[in-house]
Amino acid sequence: MKSHKRSVTAGVMLMAVTAAGCSTATPAAAPIAATTRTIGAPAGVLVAKPDLELGTILFDGSDHAVYLFTSDTTDVSTCRIVCSLIWEPLLAPATSGDGVESWKLATATRADGLIQVTYAGHPLYEHAGDPLGRAVAEGRNAHWYAVSPAGDRA
Repeated sequence: MKSHKRSVTAGVMLMAVTAAGCSTATPAAAPIAATTRTIGAPAGVLVAKPDLELGTILFDGSDHAVYLFTSDTTDVSTCRIVCSLIWEPLLAPATSGDGVESWKLATATRADGLIQVTYAGHPLYEHAGDPLGRAVAEGRNAHWYAVSPAGDRA
């Protein structure tokens, strides 16, 4: 099976990441540093697990919380370039585990050619700064939300 990972060298722009999240605005600051990072990771088995603050939410096979982006109005991701360095697309393959409805699980091809996992029509992401087993980026920039087993915001 062909790997869906790719390495990207990009300037990490502090203003784009901290202030705008995934804004399309061009930041005024110069890049702080160049970094090489792998974009996305295979989802593995998606499972629904309890979270003390959010109720039951989805986690991938590596125990990362799974998020949706409210700017995505179809199953095709609008989070690209700098955005995808922080909000990593959840990549195929994926299977449904405990509490996840298999008929809601699908994939969509991103603009960069990667195959991203979707759930109930939402492209799925992980937040690069989340510790395992926790959804600390919930509500970030009023656009990013953990995914409930129903397929909507937690």
